[in-house]
Amino acid sequence: MDFIYNQIIPDYNKITDRIYLGNIAGATNHDFLNDQNIGYIINLSNQWYPKKSNIKYLDIPITDSPNTN
Repeated sequence: MDFIYNQIIPDYNKITDRIYLGNIAGATNHDFLNDQNIGYIINLSNQWYPKKSNIKYLDIPITDSPNTN
C-alpha cells in the first residue's frame, strides 16, 4: 500500500531538547527537520519513506501492532 504523506498530519512530540517522537509524516516533513536541525532518524516500522541525503537513518523493520514485542 502506498501512502501519501502530505495527507497524513505530521505528529511529533518533544521528549528532550534533542529527541522527538513522531510519525512517518513528521519524519518526512523536511521543513520541520530543517527548522529543528535534525540530523538522525530512527525508523521503527516496515514502511518505506523518502529520505534526505543530509540525514543519517537507522531503519529497524518491525510491524506496528499491539502484538509486536
